Amino acid sequence: MHRSAFLLLTCIFSVHLGAQVQLDRPLVLNSATDTDRQVTGLEASGAPAAVLTTAVARSGSYRVGAPGSGEIWSITVEALTSAPVAGTHLVIITPAASTGAAQLSVNGHGPYPILSGPNTPIMGADIEPGTLL
Repeated sequence: MHRSAFLLLTCIFSVHLGAQVQLDRPLVLNSATDTDRQVTGLEASGAPAAVLTTAVARSGSYRVGAPGSGEIWSITVEALTSAPVAGTHLVIITPAASTGAAQLSVNGHGPYPILSGPNTPIMGADIEPGTLL
């Protein structure tokens, strides 16, 4: 009886408080129909702890940055909680042209050189403002 009451209260509170569940193994949805094999009602967010919904993944908004002008392009990417690691995919909307070698600062980490090839820095003046990199 006590366990049933606890489970009932847990279900009631989780619905009203928007509780989350952390799983330590894959979630497998089994059903004969596609509509029963889906998770719905997720909020669209690029926050590090949020589930990446299809809409957010398709938009790519969680990895886009538009820096201000200057030689060090500084962006904030909400989805990153630390310095970017090798292989991190970012989309940069280039700012107004600068004269020197362009560098990138991500969430205060860096600056990292922006290269067009091995040891070949990209010069800000060589890139049209608004270009996607």
